[in-house]
Parts: sequence; structure tokens; C-alpha cells
Amino acid sequence: MHCMERAEGPFRIHATAIGGEFGDGYVAAVAICRADSGHAWRVAFRSEALAGGYRWPSPEAALCYAIGKGRELVTTETQRCRGPIPALIASSDPTRAASAPTSRGRS
Repeated sequence: MHCMERAEGPFRIHATAIGGEFGDGYVAAVAICRADSGHAWRVAFRSEALAGGYRWPSPEAALCYAIGKGRELVTTETQRCRGPIPALIASSDPTRAASAPTSRGRS
């Protein structure tokens, strides 16, 4: 498992590249945390299989995709809400992420 963290304004993006069970690539995962009023971090969004569980060829590629998706979600969704980010689950749907390849061959 490979991890990377990035701060984006009031958010922290935690990206992870999880190795496939059979050595068949890496799955991109992301958790987006936000500081609440008491300065404690809470998870606003989490996905353990971005891009429909597509297997990336390297951990770097999976981390790059996860950080990019996290940044995209933070910048597009935080403008609409003040609490937890409600619409992010739909946004991580690979059929809506045109730039992400999926295990089904869609792009």
C-alpha cells in the first residue's frame, strides 16, 4: 500500500494505491477530511475503489489519479455546501468521470 497526503484549503486529501490481490495493478482510493468547528478532522468523503476499481499499472499512477480526483471533488463540491460533502459519491462514479479509464474499457 502506498499513501500520499495533500492539503487543499480547509481539506486534507488522503490518497492510497492499494495493490491488487493477484499482483494485477493498483486500485486508487481517496479520503477527503475537513476540520470541523472543534478543529477535529472528520471524513467528508471516502471511496476505496475510484474509477470503478480500475487497476492502474503503477502505484504512482493510482496516487496521481486519486489526488486529482480528490482535488476535483474539493474544488467543485465545496462551493455548494458547508457541512459534509453530500454529492461526492455520485461524482466518483466512473461513468461520470470521462477522463478515467475503467475496468470495463470505458473512457
